[in-house]
Amino acid sequence: MAQLGIKKIKKILIANRGEIAVRIMNTAKKLGIKTVAIHSTPDSNSKFVNEADEKFHIPGFTSKETYLDIEKIIEAINKTGSDAVHPGYGFLSEKPDFVKALNKNGTIFIGPSDKSMDMMGDKINAKTAAVKAGVQVVPGIIGKLDINEGLDEIINKIGFPMIIKAAAGGGGKGMKIVYESSGLKDAAISAQNEARNSFGNETIFIEKYIERPRHIEVQILADKYGNIVCLGERECSIQRFNQKVIEEAPSSFLTEEMRSKMYASSVNLAKECGYFSAGTVEYIVDQERNFYFLEMNTRLQVEHPVTEYITGLDLVYEMIKIAEGEKLSFNQSDINLTGWAFESRICAEDPSKNFIPSVGRITEYQEPKQEYNVRVDSGVEKGSEISPYYDAMIAKVITYGDSRKEAIMQMRKALSQFHVDGIATNISMIEGIMRNDKFIKGDISTWFIKEEYPDNFKGIEIDNNTTKLFILAAVTIYNAYEIKYNSIKNKVKISLDVLYESDADKLSVIIDNQVFNIEYENTIDADRANIMTVKHRNKKMTLAHKYTLGARVLTGVMGKETMSLKISYSQISNRYTLSAGGVVKNVYVYPLHVASLLKYIPSSHEEVQSEELLAPITGAVVKIKVNVGDSVTIGQELCIIEAMKMENIITSERNGIIAEILCQEKENISHGDLIIKYKI
Repeated sequence: MAQLGIKKIKKILIANRGEIAVRIMNTAKKLGIKTVAIHSTPDSNSKFVNEADEKFHIPGFTSKETYLDIEKIIEAINKTGSDAVHPGYGFLSEKPDFVKALNKNGTIFIGPSDKSMDMMGDKINAKTAAVKAGVQVVPGIIGKLDINEGLDEIINKIGFPMIIKAAAGGGGKGMKIVYESSGLKDAAISAQNEARNSFGNETIFIEKYIERPRHIEVQILADKYGNIVCLGERECSIQRFNQKVIEEAPSSFLTEEMRSKMYASSVNLAKECGYFSAGTVEYIVDQERNFYFLEMNTRLQVEHPVTEYITGLDLVYEMIKIAEGEKLSFNQSDINLTGWAFESRICAEDPSKNFIPSVGRITEYQEPKQEYNVRVDSGVEKGSEISPYYDAMIAKVITYGDSRKEAIMQMRKALSQFHVDGIATNISMIEGIMRNDKFIKGDISTWFIKEEYPDNFKGIEIDNNTTKLFILAAVTIYNAYEIKYNSIKNKVKISLDVLYESDADKLSVIIDNQVFNIEYENTIDADRANIMTVKHRNKKMTLAHKYTLGARVLTGVMGKETMSLKISYSQISNRYTLSAGGVVKNVYVYPLHVASLLKYIPSSHEEVQSEELLAPITGAVVKIKVNVGDSVTIGQELCIIEAMKMENIITSERNGIIAEILCQEKENISHGDLIIKYKI
């Protein structure tokens, strides 16, 4: 095929937000291409807006009135003089109508054709095309599901368990697993709601659910001349609610024979739909290593950085060059996969409370140091506001090593230095997974999180090494405060201070109600590092550090091992919340004479159950599942609130009788609003 005319791109409008917008800007800047950030009202002061060369405000709050409004984006393109659009992922990235509108406007779309997108973007069409291309698919009903009729026939044909999916979009939205007939219709309705809200298309379909599968995908690149290459596979099996949490490349599960077959299937499918640009063919793999086509994502994937690490390619760069009309500069034999890479998605959510979204302002934000083996793609910074209108992911940590073990160790180190305050995040959970024996062995499936943490993630058990680290760190922080207080001029000593001067180097450290009475000494070595020495029961432990008061991450050498932990300072005097390796604890430090008085302070032995249920998140009430007068038990579903594009089930935290319901379906509520009262 003859070379097409090359049209150099000068200005890219990024039809997206957050970390992926920043990621695209980074490559565009290297190419000397100007960037435009469109943004909603809540995103006006966001990091991606400030890093763009130009910004364009689309008034509104929800995705529908901003990032999904094609007419408004076309207006932004024309007013800013942009000659190309990169869609990132999500939003309009897989909407054929958007590509058609751009073509009509004379704007380059950095992605595939609308025809390929139409064929692959709809999961029903994609399965049909896969069958035609000779690719094995999961057994199911290939066609639109009508929830009002034919369900009995479907049950008889497929059997349980089965999975309902949105025909459009991805990211686990509009996806429900059903194990019995009584829950099928409700699950279908919920899937339709999520699909409609996320993609503007409520079409759903149904197929057999393969239990304990692996989720493995193949990254492809194709130009407009029929050249197609596979850039290795990614293992994406660590998921919650069918959304990926940790990805790695390559997969430790594939044999070379499987890999070759998956590559061939991916190329055949790409040819079937005339594909060009970056794309991902996703497969579900059972325990016997049988693989089935799942879907094709006709866009850049969230997890693309792990492929970039093991191939040395910049996928955004390649997408731009393909969009400009250039041929691929390499073929399959040129692709050499080296090393191992992991990606951890950092999300604003609380894993201890069923991953409920967390909104609010980020009051502290410290990323790990970026170096050759560590990369952070982030869409936030200190002061960023996390809203309920968009996806929960705020950043990604990507690490690389010569081996899987080395890449895991790099991830542990990076996460130990990643500190966020003001909102809840899943960082500690990911730290715990990185130390999980099954994960380390590669014994994983998409059921991993729900099987390893069936009652949500509450933190991993503290071991002796972490206990020592927490004691040393807590005493280090306490000592820093003491130095500050003692440096204040004209300090007045009261009589009690004089009485207890002899115990000035003796403290009580309390972790989980366990009391450690210790002696400590802080010295400075020749390199101006502090050496904190703590003696407990005649055994000494030391921490060499350069901690300064107020720092959120403390890194030091304990014994011979370099370790890091994160610190959240409390308004409660002498209490610090310390986090390391998936362990999170409140640690208290008191002078001995103060600790001796704690036994006289009364404490509550029973938690007082509230008579009020406050909204745990900001969002829209989708469904109220109880009525006034109903008796409810702990864990019973009360209502469903849609936030961050997902439906969140709110359950009762007590037994009781519903006295009053203070919200209505379709009503927008805010975090902390009173929504239900129980009878006394």
